[in-house]
Amino acid sequence: MTAIDQPPCSSRTVDAFLRMGMAGFSWGLFVGSYDAGKKGLSGLANASYVAKAIANNSVKWGLCGGLYVSLNCGFEVLRTKRDWINGTLAGALTGAAVGSKKIGIIKTALAASVICSTLEMMKPAEYPPTRIIK
Repeated sequence: MTAIDQPPCSSRTVDAFLRMGMAGFSWGLFVGSYDAGKKGLSGLANASYVAKAIANNSVKWGLCGGLYVSLNCGFEVLRTKRDWINGTLAGALTGAAVGSKKIGIIKTALAASVICSTLEMMKPAEYPPTRIIK
């Protein structure tokens, strides 16, 4: 697929937000249930704790995924290239945004940049990732 055949950036961003939001939903469900059991919660308190964990993780994961893909797509449009550098820059900025509160910005940005660069080099250069090849 060429850049012209690609879905628009807004579609890719929404797709990433929803996919990562579902991953956050799963993470919140399992971790929230585990933590609630560890704290000895039961009944309505347990359900409330798990629901909050699901909501928090869904939104946070979704925002990270959406931010990364929108930045990656933006760099792709600005640079008029589709390569690993876009993923590296998008990963660094996403990592800086995520790590800006509690964790060190530099460490998180570097770690996210390395992870995103590695993933960009490993994936095929086409979108959507679920396309059936004939």
